[in-house]
Amino acid sequence: MMAVANLNYYKNAIIYCGLLAFVLVTTVSCGSEQATYKQEAKAFCEVHNPENWKDFAKTGSPGDLETELNKRIDKVVKTKAFKGVVAELNKVEFMRELYPTAQTKISELIGEKWECPYYQEFYSVSFERQPGEVMTTEIDKDTVVIGIDAQGNYTVNSMELMDNEPQTLKDAIKTVAATTPPKVVVKTSENTPKSALESALEALAEMGVKKARIITP
Repeated sequence: MMAVANLNYYKNAIIYCGLLAFVLVTTVSCGSEQATYKQEAKAFCEVHNPENWKDFAKTGSPGDLETELNKRIDKVVKTKAFKGVVAELNKVEFMRELYPTAQTKISELIGEKWECPYYQEFYSVSFERQPGEVMTTEIDKDTVVIGIDAQGNYTVNSMELMDNEPQTLKDAIKTVAATTPPKVVVKTSENTPKSALESALEALAEMGVKKARIITP
């Protein structure tokens, strides 16, 4: 009976040690993964640093911005978990929701609050409102002029677009833009819908535009 008791004791001890080893290995593995996620989060933020886009602004074209951005992100984001976060961010419909969503998702992944002013700035547009007295002669010849009428229809350099989709607007801007990112003036009408203006500004943010003038009636 004593031999059986001793055997059970050693079996339980072996099982306990095995579980302890498993917990330790899992803890080390999770800690290592989280450290990797933190490195990716830092590098992902740095990708959006305006200083890193100066050369591209001189040589790139508006149509290449998204491709170049994805290439740079792919270079620093390697783990499946972080790639999943990036994929979720690509599905966010409105630019104003992008930074809060990124903050939530990345903070959950790295186990601490993630903040990145570069990322927030990259997807935002600051604008200056000016009265309609601003004459066309004051607008630089390389500036793209976006018009928005009372029905929310867009024009680009007086050219009417086939629809009001943001992608159609971006495609039209890319066709006529002389600089990267493009210089833009938005001319609204007296009753331009707020939603149409917001959609236009979000489209501009996606193209890397940081500043835009809005000319109001």
